[in-house]
Amino acid sequence: MNPLLTETPVVTIKGVSQNLPRLTLSAALKLPKLLNKLLTDDVLEIFSNVEDEQSAQERGISIISALLEGLDGAEETIYEILSLALSLEQKEVESIPLAELGEIIVAYKEHPDIDFFTKTLKNLLTKQE
Repeated sequence: MNPLLTETPVVTIKGVSQNLPRLTLSAALKLPKLLNKLLTDDVLEIFSNVEDEQSAQERGISIISALLEGLDGAEETIYEILSLALSLEQKEVESIPLAELGEIIVAYKEHPDIDFFTKTLKNLLTKQE
């Protein structure tokens, strides 16, 4: 299936239902910068120790705490990426209600550009090995 012909998920942005915009190259290229800030050694260690004696709730709290620490000082990067990804001005992104932001983040799992980007990236990395 051609990802360019696939519709993007519908979300609510600033009270209006609309399709998520297509991802631009500049937005896609900034994602690794943010992931690099978020996926610290602490976070990766929590993910790798799934077998330990922590409950799912305790592990979830540990992950969220570690992610929030990684987000410290990353506000500008987050706003910049969201601004590019949603085709909005940064001031508009800053005023998106938290519930809508959650819906948008979840919807990106179904975004055809994300799927294309991750599969293409995986194929490129596999071919280089």
